[in-house]
Amino acid sequence: MKKNWSFLIASLAISSMAVMSVACNDDDENENNQPSNNQSDPSNNQSDPNNGQEEPINKDGVDSNGHMYVDLGLPSGTLWATCNIGATKPEEFGDYLAWGESTEKLNLLYYGYSWMTYKYAKVNEAKEEIEYITKYNLSASKGGVIDNLSTLTAEDDAATILWGDEWRMPTYEDFKELNSYCTYQWTRINNVRGAQFVAKNGKSIFLPAALCWSGMQQVDRSYYDGYYWTSTVDPKEEIYAHSFLFGQEKRDSHYFANTSRCIGLSVRAVRVNK
Repeated sequence: MKKNWSFLIASLAISSMAVMSVACNDDDENENNQPSNNQSDPSNNQSDPNNGQEEPINKDGVDSNGHMYVDLGLPSGTLWATCNIGATKPEEFGDYLAWGESTEKLNLLYYGYSWMTYKYAKVNEAKEEIEYITKYNLSASKGGVIDNLSTLTAEDDAATILWGDEWRMPTYEDFKELNSYCTYQWTRINNVRGAQFVAKNGKSIFLPAALCWSGMQQVDRSYYDGYYWTSTVDPKEEIYAHSFLFGQEKRDSHYFANTSRCIGLSVRAVRVNK
């Protein structure tokens, strides 16, 4: 039976709650040359701030498991990890995770990242569609029970589960702070394209443009290139959670959006400076 992935377009629609525009350099690259994984991009690097070369990793500390973090001098004292969950280098994509889950689904043939496999969805198996969300409901507009959980708890937070109690997924407010106090640049590290956030203290983090997964299909680049989860659920529509998007075609802007919780996105962890 042929599956319908059309829900992705609606689920990735840009919300009006936050938009931040910044100026970047022009880039004449062909999108068809962009790698779909961690492979290098052979296209022209001359317009990139890093010229496609490896940038020294900013780090201010490392946990007992070797996960590095950097202090960007943010008012909250939040420390950002230097690489994604499931990665060992800043330019590696790492794991693709549904919101509130901590295991990849790239090996789940047929359904993959869909409501049919989502941990907190009550589905109609005959129609192969969602009926309602079973946890993290502020409105329960489609049914279910309102539990007033607006942010992932530790038991559902991929960063806490996979990296330890001192780590968590960034909230919507954490990403807003990153936007407000750092300069955004569309760039490359080791020929992997992505977003670099440079703080006033000169330190930075790099978020690779890892795309995302719907069902068993990787999203094409007519939308965006980088998709990152926040730990914050959409307060008006419980099937969505807030995500942060950026990309090549719209590299002069980056956005917050509401994304279906069953989609596979990247995760960058944070911790508190104690």
